[in-house]
Amino acid sequence: MILTIMGKTMKKLTKIILPLLYLGQTSIVNAEIKLDESTKNIIKGIIDPTPNIFGSKFWDLDSAGTPSNTENFQYFGTAVSSGDYNNDGYEDLAVGIPGYDFFTLNNTGTVLILYGTANGLSGVNSQFLFQTFVTSPPNVENDNGVEANDFFGTTLASGDFNCDGFVDLAVGTPDEDVTLVGDGGVSRDNVGAVNIFYGSASGFADNGQGSTFLLQGTGTNFFSNMVSDGDKWGFSMAVGNFNYDSNNGNQCMDLAISAPYEDFGNNNSIVDGGQVDVLFGSASGIDGSDRETISQNSAGVADSTESNDLFGYSLAAGNLGKTVVGIDLAVGVPGEKVNNLTDAGIVQVFYSDGENGFMTSVDDQIWSQDSSGVAGLSEAGDKFGSAVVIANFDGAAYADLAISATEEDLNSQGITNAGAVNVLYSTVNGLTSAGNQLFYQLNAGLQGDPQNQDRFGETLTAGDLNYDGVADLVVGVPSEAVSSGAFHVIYGVSNSGLTTQNDDYFENSNGGDQLSISMAIGDFGNGPELATGMPAYNSADNNIDSGAVQVFEFINPDVIFKDDFEN
Repeated sequence: MILTIMGKTMKKLTKIILPLLYLGQTSIVNAEIKLDESTKNIIKGIIDPTPNIFGSKFWDLDSAGTPSNTENFQYFGTAVSSGDYNNDGYEDLAVGIPGYDFFTLNNTGTVLILYGTANGLSGVNSQFLFQTFVTSPPNVENDNGVEANDFFGTTLASGDFNCDGFVDLAVGTPDEDVTLVGDGGVSRDNVGAVNIFYGSASGFADNGQGSTFLLQGTGTNFFSNMVSDGDKWGFSMAVGNFNYDSNNGNQCMDLAISAPYEDFGNNNSIVDGGQVDVLFGSASGIDGSDRETISQNSAGVADSTESNDLFGYSLAAGNLGKTVVGIDLAVGVPGEKVNNLTDAGIVQVFYSDGENGFMTSVDDQIWSQDSSGVAGLSEAGDKFGSAVVIANFDGAAYADLAISATEEDLNSQGITNAGAVNVLYSTVNGLTSAGNQLFYQLNAGLQGDPQNQDRFGETLTAGDLNYDGVADLVVGVPSEAVSSGAFHVIYGVSNSGLTTQNDDYFENSNGGDQLSISMAIGDFGNGPELATGMPAYNSADNNIDSGAVQVFEFINPDVIFKDDFEN
């Protein structure tokens, strides 16, 4: 099979044999390459749907070096996050395994850390992280350590919260049940919790012991009043230096944590309105005492909290303009009514002042598909805001915002819940509708076959995958092809924005795996790679829904087209 690479001028063609990993398999095939040394433009090839993907590597708990084995219903890969936890110059990968059983305790959950090396991710020195094993003395953390049905590891976020140069890991447990000391010992169900594990030169402490355990009210004077049944605090998280502080030259990253099922009003009559807490980092880390709480009931915030808004269902952080250094926060509100259309959805953007946090009383923005100039049209059930990501897709001064409407219908084709993604670009004055884009399968040259219930855009991530200095957008479609799962890579272009030209589309071949239910980009030693979780994968030894992660490596044109590459 021949991969043809052609350029504007035809110089000497060099025939080489390039080992390519056959995606999704362990075997290696040899692809015969015809290469024009004068160009870097791939026209046609053996991996035509994915012209920029070089190969992939598969991970599960049966992989060499990992500290356990696959079992039924572990859901390995439910969440993934990347960061250089040991500061060795290679990013590492955290994998959430919320269905992991700790001895006789079912579904306690754990997180696997795979460390990056010069040769990529390795099972050597991989480790599990757990909540505390300690039970004495009795306190909030020790009373709520490793427990059955916590599903620890459901959400993950990475950032240097104690500004020491080592990336730390926040692990969300939105299904955490909590027994409050001094509150009669009554358990409150699904209140949610977050553990913060601090990185070091050796990575994390054995089994992650010594982490900081946070509940929604930790560090406040109203602790028990802020811990309520069903809030699911930790459902979504986003990291950014929202108040632009630093220590010893290292930025102190802050953590936004959502509770989209937070209730409001007398007797909690406003159900599932939603709230976001921003916990600020410092040299001593995050303890919850320095915080800002944002909801649609906050003073000066546009709109008002209503039942089933789900404010905070998704979160993303980045500099969207208005200030040179401020990191802003995009909050997905997919249950919001728009012009009386139920579950049409909005995204609310809060701009940082670059010093103290968010300007909640000054022109926060609300975006929907009914916003002036925005492509598309708000419809009941679209759930605009189900996923959000912020990245610089056009190489300009500020980052841009991608927003999923996962249940967008393609009415002209009679397809329900196909899904779509809107992209808004930023200026010095913040986000604008000028030049905004709308993507869905088979639109504007995008690959893929839209089908009922695909939910294109159920997950989003972004990063520079083709080495050009501009962020690219990865759109997850875990429900594609009877939940086999798929993803699209839409490449960013400097001074232009996202383009479907030369896009990548990878569709998994195993039904039900849910590839791309989680995604993260990191340089694990082989350049930027895309880690994609498939938690419903059945293992080779027939464990049901044990889960796995596929890590995709992308072609570096500066290597492929280097002189004497064939040798």
